[in-house]
Amino acid sequence: MKRSTSKRSILNLTGVLTTIEQAELRSKAVHEWRLAKTLKMIQEGHWTIRRAASVAGLNYHEILDKMAENGVDSGPTLKELRETLDSR
Repeated sequence: MKRSTSKRSILNLTGVLTTIEQAELRSKAVHEWRLAKTLKMIQEGHWTIRRAASVAGLNYHEILDKMAENGVDSGPTLKELRETLDSR
């Protein structure tokens, strides 16, 4: 097995993050925060799915996938609306 002695691997072995790694971590954290915020805003009915997708840097279909993965409901179904109206 060949050992890598690049500067990056040596820095990683010492537990020090390179500037590039720090930037990647910050970028990932910001992306995750934006996604969480947009999903919350959708679920609370404050934002449309399209607006949330734009803020999160995703397209419409990607945000729908993220909503499904995270169990985010975008509002009542037609059936639920009918039931509400019928119960009045």
